[in-house]
Amino acid sequence: MSAPVVWVVSPFSDPSPEAEFDRYRFICAELTRRGARVCQFVSSFDHGRKRHRTGHPAAWRVVPVPEPGYSRNVSVRRLASHLVFDALVILYLLREMFRGGRPDVILSAVPHNGAACVAGALARISGARFVVDVHDTWPESLLGVTRLRGPMRVGYRIWKAVADAALVAADQVFAESNRYALRADEVRIPRGKSKARAILLGGDLAYYDAIAPAGRLPDGLEGARFVVAYAGTLGANYDLDCVLEAFSLLAADQPDSALLLLGRGEREEDLRRAIGRAGIRAWVSGRIPHASLVAHLKRSHVGLNAFQAGGNVAYSYKLNDYLLSGLPVVNSLPGESAEMLEGNGLGYSYRAGDPVDLLAALRAARLRWDADPKWGSDVLAFARRHLDRGTSYDDLLRCCLSGRPA
Repeated sequence: MSAPVVWVVSPFSDPSPEAEFDRYRFICAELTRRGARVCQFVSSFDHGRKRHRTGHPAAWRVVPVPEPGYSRNVSVRRLASHLVFDALVILYLLREMFRGGRPDVILSAVPHNGAACVAGALARISGARFVVDVHDTWPESLLGVTRLRGPMRVGYRIWKAVADAALVAADQVFAESNRYALRADEVRIPRGKSKARAILLGGDLAYYDAIAPAGRLPDGLEGARFVVAYAGTLGANYDLDCVLEAFSLLAADQPDSALLLLGRGEREEDLRRAIGRAGIRAWVSGRIPHASLVAHLKRSHVGLNAFQAGGNVAYSYKLNDYLLSGLPVVNSLPGESAEMLEGNGLGYSYRAGDPVDLLAALRAARLRWDADPKWGSDVLAFARRHLDRGTSYDDLLRCCLSGRPA
């Protein structure tokens, strides 16, 4: 039997070797290891670094699709940039078909909603199995940071209908969280389609185990005995003003505390200025390698899963990194993230936008550490049981390796 040909349409994915944490990089690598011929379609614009890619080192074929790019995550320019990708991806899919033949399976991430629809239509024409993985729920997540008015409401309904079409067209749907799976089921179950299956992000346990904690705290934070860390984009849909205000209150009576903001984003300079004005003991890393980020997390005591209210995020990369680093979490996401953390003794929740409530959660976390120095080991034990992608991704991988539908 010939090796199955699997196409993976994942615009935001980073196929480079250092992006070990990337969900679709892992899927492509594992499918390749299991004998599939993989071709991954990514954007030519690196969403994380906000610059165009210069190389695509990978053990499988990587096809960059042109996209002009953008500087801010929440912007009209970003939307326009993604529309360019969605319009051009069909040309690159067809070119690949002429080059290497028809695919047996197309796995497409949602979002991009438009690219997933194009991939679904091509799968139907070519007879390929079409698999969708719900990576996020756009445009629903837009509601957390933007109030829709007039024509924007029409655009929202169209955008959502495009996602619905891709979800209905799929032979099988997977999702990064239970909430995302339910989003797919809303349109699939009434049409007699199979239920979506949730597969949490997870990670390579050996990768996280191999990273040692940072040897020292950054300059200016020496001597801190309670380190609070935020990892991820410094952007508009994160609860960062609340974080700074709550940390100022914490530091007033616990001056041995320090704050790490591990990431970059459109609010980076604003946050640096706010930290300077408030005299907070804090460090903003800017963009750093993922392994360095994990090393700083292992040196910390609490990770902040801090999102603004009103969004539709259910489970995040930052939450994944915290748990796999053995770091308890203070969390603003309601629903399954809060239930998982509180139900398993992994952290505390607070009301997004409420610095007093966040302060209470941080104080509770410090008291827990004082009473239970093995708390981090308990968090890591949970991650080992539930977030080992070496086993949790098996259903998705077998679906992609099963070839064309009967």
